This record gives sequence, C-alpha cells and structure tokens, in this order.
Amino acid sequence: MEGATGYYQFEGKDNAKRTLKLKSYDESSGHCELGAYLRGKYIGKFVGKNEIITSEHVGNIYSGRFLSVKGIKLDFYLYVD
Repeated sequence: MEGATGYYQFEGKDNAKRTLKLKSYDESSGHCELGAYLRGKYIGKFVGKNEIITSEHVGNIYSGRFLSVKGIKLDFYLYVD
C-alpha cells in the first residue's frame, strides 16, 4: 500500500478534492500517516491509528490529528462501515 492514493472532501465546503497519499502504515500497531495535497500542493498530513472493530457490524475507525503546513492542528475521527 506504500504510496497508494485516495481522496477526501469536506462536506459543505468547496468542491475541490484533496488527494491523500499513504506515507507509512504499521500493520501490527495500526499507526498510519497520510500526506494531503490540494491541486498538487502539499497542505499537511494525517497522523493516526487505524482500528478494525468487530461487533454486530464490522467497521473501520481511523482517528488522530491533522497537521497543516500553516500550523493548524485538528483532531479527526473517521468511521468507515
């Protein structure tokens, strides 16, 4: 998965898709770092932990912190069903 890409978009914000590039992933701990790009320009990184939960529904949770090049730090939590 090293170097794999994906996209994200803020709801209710602009229509520009941000590109995510996988920088590192440790399968044993779930630690994951994603580089974020907007129109080809690096804007920051997501650093967090990926967890697979198994209960009634199997799901995936990725949570941690977004660190922008402008020094903004935002906590995030993403649940993927």
